[in-house]
Amino acid sequence: MHIVTISLIVALIVVKFGLGLDIAPSDLRFFRERRGLMVRSFLAVIVLVPITSLAVILLIRPSQPVSVAIALLAASPASPLALAQVGKSRGHIPYAANVQLYSAILSVVTTPLTLMLLSAALGFEASLNPLKVAWQVSTAQLIPIGLGVLVRAVFPRLEKPGRVAAKVATFIFLALMLLVIFMIRQGFAQMGLRSYLAVAASVVAAIIIGHVLAPRETGMKVALAWETALRNPGLAMLIATANFPTAKPLPILGPCVIVTVVICMFYAKVLNRPEK
Repeated sequence: MHIVTISLIVALIVVKFGLGLDIAPSDLRFFRERRGLMVRSFLAVIVLVPITSLAVILLIRPSQPVSVAIALLAASPASPLALAQVGKSRGHIPYAANVQLYSAILSVVTTPLTLMLLSAALGFEASLNPLKVAWQVSTAQLIPIGLGVLVRAVFPRLEKPGRVAAKVATFIFLALMLLVIFMIRQGFAQMGLRSYLAVAASVVAAIIIGHVLAPRETGMKVALAWETALRNPGLAMLIATANFPTAKPLPILGPCVIVTVVICMFYAKVLNRPEK
């Protein structure tokens, strides 16, 4: 399992580098050009999603491990997988890239704060060193994406081999993800109907937040819905490992991520459906 984890991390870093190749430096001006929209987007990703996740937990009351897993994911914005899914779903890449990059930077402060508030509300103890958050988001997102943007702008000759490496890494990453799903298959059976209902309800609530607060364009709505709903499982795992070393959180976080991806893909497919 240790080898699989390392391989996943390396493949993900290369995939993120490839995503950076799709982002022109001018795309990062989106934040300055539409500040009102970006503030609204950060409010959705960082504030409203944790609040609705807490409401879902208190309303449905799943088991304690599942409640903790939902809370950890709610406190962990900017999924490394979100930007790729936005592209596949015909979402607005510059918008999603700005939301993700700046949410990742803000998470150094917002994740420990959100975790503190959610743990107090739900009655479990958890804490996290902001430096560890900074290390996680930097190595998994900011650095590889930044290198991709830099290569596209300054070293165009390296762009083609970089894209080839990213495609190979994508296939490897997907194969490893299938292997991980097979390895944690027992976790799917351990979660009861109430637990799945809580996870699905929290995802649907996050999608609704993104849909409502995004501009009217379909690509914008798809982009923000992915960014609000799909959280950072790596950061959630870091928190869980630091605070619950004997709990083995992967079997619970794994099904949560799978349910999120399935619901988000369904949402994007419906939204992109051509009008008759």
